[in-house]
Amino acid sequence: MKYRGGRVSGRALSLTLLIALAAFALLSLALYDLSLAALRHSPFRLSRIAAGNIHVDILIVGNSRARDLIVGRPPQLRPTVFNLAYNGLSREDTLEWLRIFFEQGNTAGTVVIETSALYTDQAFCDGKPYWAVYPHLRAAEQQACASDFRTARYFPLSLFNSEQYLRAIYYLLVNRHGDQSWGDEYSIPERLCAHVPLDGIFEFHAAALQIHHEHVRQEISDLQRWLLARGQNVRLVFVLAPFLADPRARTSIADMERINSELLAASENVSLANVLDSDCASFADAAHVGPQGRTTLSHALFASLGYQ
Repeated sequence: MKYRGGRVSGRALSLTLLIALAAFALLSLALYDLSLAALRHSPFRLSRIAAGNIHVDILIVGNSRARDLIVGRPPQLRPTVFNLAYNGLSREDTLEWLRIFFEQGNTAGTVVIETSALYTDQAFCDGKPYWAVYPHLRAAEQQACASDFRTARYFPLSLFNSEQYLRAIYYLLVNRHGDQSWGDEYSIPERLCAHVPLDGIFEFHAAALQIHHEHVRQEISDLQRWLLARGQNVRLVFVLAPFLADPRARTSIADMERINSELLAASENVSLANVLDSDCASFADAAHVGPQGRTTLSHALFASLGYQ
């Protein structure tokens, strides 16, 4: 190889490559540390629990349907509420985040688990940015997220290729007030009410039919023992959040209520599935409550928990 009339030796080329690789490694390490620091300092819900300074009357966990149970409640009002729910979380994810909440030194008198999160057990690997923050999460997801583990071994920055990381950065840089007001801010238009897609309801119903009851009961019992062993005398309440009670879906909704009654017979089991009936204006879609329905829903939830 010639350059400006001379020949570049193999030694010089190797040295150049080594310098480039070292620079790349140092840059990657700096970006990793910066990304991790941003994650730790974000006011995003999954980041906030690391500090261990959350002490509330009610903790809400589950998937996006749980996220809609209580939205934007001022922290000075009683009962105090912290919403730890996140889109798409399965049963395994939900129970693991619940444990992490208490492991970090946070406390809650009542834990509300939205029951549709119990229907699936597939791990949601989008939580991988938090593996370095919460070692128990890393251990719990190692088998289910094996490909992400292998990739991160050689390319650590791949851990931050995640929706949860992007949300954490958004709340760090754009919305410093945090995400406890996060919810769907739209409603089903009246002109579409008669033709609302009900796929979300039917998907939850299909998953509910596949539940291995004994396995789920065992996991709930294990959770209760885990809490008691750590001195957490927590009230566990299982709540089925509202669905749009469209006539085409009422059999599916009733079936989920029946399944919950069978599954959670010995537990506190509350159904709010029909509390908003078929009022399209109260829903963002058939399986998620919109802004107009959240006030009614929050009042119904508090009443079911014994708060007036």
